[in-house]
Amino acid sequence: MHLRSLTMAAQPRPMYALLAALAATSLLGCSGSSSHVEQPPPVVEQPKSAQLLRGEVTLGAPVAGAKVRILSGASEVGADTTIDNGSFALTTIPLTEQALKALRVEQQACIDAANILSCATLSASLEGAPLSGIAHVGVRSTLVDRLVRNKQMKRADAEKRVTSYLGLDEGILAQDMVDPNLFNPARFVSETFKEAQASGISLDKQIDALVDKLAADPTLQRKYTPLLALNPIVKTVGVELAKGAIGAIGGELAGKAMSLLGMSDDSMSRDLQEIKGQLADVNRRLDNMSRQLDVIETGMKQTLRRLEQIDIKLDDLARRQLAQRVLTQTTALVSYVEEVKNITMDLRRAGTQPLAIQASERKRLKTAIENLISKRSLISATLAGTAGNPSLIASVVDSEFPKPAILDMSKDVFFGPKVIDSIQNFVRYYDDINILSYYLLIEYYNALDQENGIRFASCPLTPVAGVNYKTQCTLFYELQTAREAYLQNGPQESLPVDGMFLVVNQSYAVLPNVIYPSQDFNYQIFGEYTGRGGQGAVNSTMDMKVYPSLSKAQQDEVRGLAKWYFMEPAAWFGLFIRYTPSGGNVRKIAVDRGAPESAFVTVTGDYAIWSLDTSRNNPWVRVSTNTGSADARERAFDNAKLVLWGQFNRKSDIEKYMGKVMAARFQIP
Repeated sequence: MHLRSLTMAAQPRPMYALLAALAATSLLGCSGSSSHVEQPPPVVEQPKSAQLLRGEVTLGAPVAGAKVRILSGASEVGADTTIDNGSFALTTIPLTEQALKALRVEQQACIDAANILSCATLSASLEGAPLSGIAHVGVRSTLVDRLVRNKQMKRADAEKRVTSYLGLDEGILAQDMVDPNLFNPARFVSETFKEAQASGISLDKQIDALVDKLAADPTLQRKYTPLLALNPIVKTVGVELAKGAIGAIGGELAGKAMSLLGMSDDSMSRDLQEIKGQLADVNRRLDNMSRQLDVIETGMKQTLRRLEQIDIKLDDLARRQLAQRVLTQTTALVSYVEEVKNITMDLRRAGTQPLAIQASERKRLKTAIENLISKRSLISATLAGTAGNPSLIASVVDSEFPKPAILDMSKDVFFGPKVIDSIQNFVRYYDDINILSYYLLIEYYNALDQENGIRFASCPLTPVAGVNYKTQCTLFYELQTAREAYLQNGPQESLPVDGMFLVVNQSYAVLPNVIYPSQDFNYQIFGEYTGRGGQGAVNSTMDMKVYPSLSKAQQDEVRGLAKWYFMEPAAWFGLFIRYTPSGGNVRKIAVDRGAPESAFVTVTGDYAIWSLDTSRNNPWVRVSTNTGSADARERAFDNAKLVLWGQFNRKSDIEKYMGKVMAARFQIP
């Protein structure tokens, strides 16, 4: 056949094609036809979106200059390099919602870059974590992640296993930053690497070996002694560091980071070049504050988790309502807090980017900070309270230390470190976030001044009436005024010595008593002090035994706080024994009531205190803090804790150490 004939034959005639189409249509319309064919449903592609992720990586110390990989399953969906504070920020490729739920972070980190055996792959699962927050990648998150991936353990079980192993509160998650007194990452990494060296394996293999043990033994606990000589970060955090950073408008160099973005050295004025050269110290302070904020946030999250359980489980309607009030108030702040933390982190990283990127980052950050301006009073108003809305601090105090519906003179409750820390965590956390937000606003207006050719000028720390100040100064004074109002609601100072706690009579008609666990002594130390009736009060002959480890300022504060008495039998009974059921453990009951465990045990592990019984020939009696009775097997070399008690001298002490919210409960002139 001719080629042209073949071509023509392959083309259907128009009429034939039309008839064929009509026939096909009529056949499809016949419901009884056996030739009916089901068409597969159209494939609908799931929507995808890119995700901005921020995080910090530590291996005992921040890990700088290493590649961070973001994985979804086995696929790499994003990567970045950490800067000197161990932080990273990146945007993933577009991913489905399901893929976003399966994100993990991985990074190779080394104690010593020259020693491959000191390296380990750190990781953290972002499953269930808010992706808009800041992820913390370290040894704790790595242990949890390996238990899940290598041992097929459920994530909740892995979290519990690791927190139990480290001796942490079960409410602490692997993504939480932790007070170094509870868990010190640097020492953990150092000790684990020594174990690896002793076994001739790498740090990574040693972590694998630990994961094997954790999976095999649910009761495994690390022999880890907290660094008790250090003050917990939550007691020294943020406020002063941030005040220093904002105090830059008094002449320091903080507050100028944004002004340098996108500017080359040759385009800077001499002032800006000087600032750039000294900006590293400012960045270090911001990094420290960021980490300390994370520590406080962990304590605050634990309180919120506990309140969530109260809201769900407690039958007491009043307590449930108090818990719900705190949860509602903190939920209203979540979005603003996240904005402030993320902008701060992005500002810190922006200066490490190439100049071309810095210029666009400067523009983006200015827009982000502009969005804070109209919302800047949100935290101040929440902490101080407004008409018809109680302050968040009052809500936390009322939920953590409920006031009885009926006042009761016969009942005492301990206002101890747990309650104080819980309240202070809330106050300090939101106060620090508030300060950071104003710091960012000052950065913004300093950058505007620089763009408009206005030279930097300092502001007086105290405004003068009738003088018009620039916006930066006005913001600073606005913050000072707000802080003075809301900080008075909570405890303004910690009790002068760690371990002190208060006893609050539920009549609120008498000043609180103070319990002061002083020093550990054996019997021989009291040889020259054989007290008789009337000598129950501490006198000058005992000063060096009661106050030996305190600074002069602490001694003066302790002496001025109360008139101190030794723990005589009547006081021991009234404070502790009468609340303990027959056969019960005095120490455990007291701890359940809010007292610190450290008040009832010496550093050598002796559960005993010294009681002064002036009716005896030998007045000093070693009393067991477990049974509550005198130790019949007392020996001269056995230690016991010297515990003193007293009563606040002034109502102003209540405001100072407990806050105005608590002070308002006391019906005392």
